[in-house]
Amino acid sequence: MSDYNWIAQYGDGTTLCRFMNGEEKLFKDINHDELVLFNVSIGVKQVMVDLTFGTISINGNTLVFSNSNREENYRLIYFRRVRHDFNTKGAQSVNVKHFIGYQITVDDKNHKVIIDTDGHTYEIIQK
Repeated sequence: MSDYNWIAQYGDGTTLCRFMNGEEKLFKDINHDELVLFNVSIGVKQVMVDLTFGTISINGNTLVFSNSNREENYRLIYFRRVRHDFNTKGAQSVNVKHFIGYQITVDDKNHKVIIDTDGHTYEIIQK
């Protein structure tokens, strides 16, 4: 089993889990048009993105951002960065960092809110 799992919840209450019925589902299997909540479990951390209100919760603590509670459509952002470090003897260490958040278009500007697994928050506005 993996060190992380995700659950996608849709507006009709149905869910899609990374591991369902003994089968691994891929991120591309998520129906993003119907997605309302996305929850990632990484070790002991729980991060949930609410795509209805534009909030992000970490272990039950909800963060509200400057572009939360808007009428525009929130779109999920989720990716991982895997870093492999090698030393001169060939030993390897692997560092995986997850990034989760959302993006929204307001007045023709793309706003992104992203949190990484180290707890850093990024708010980005692009033209």
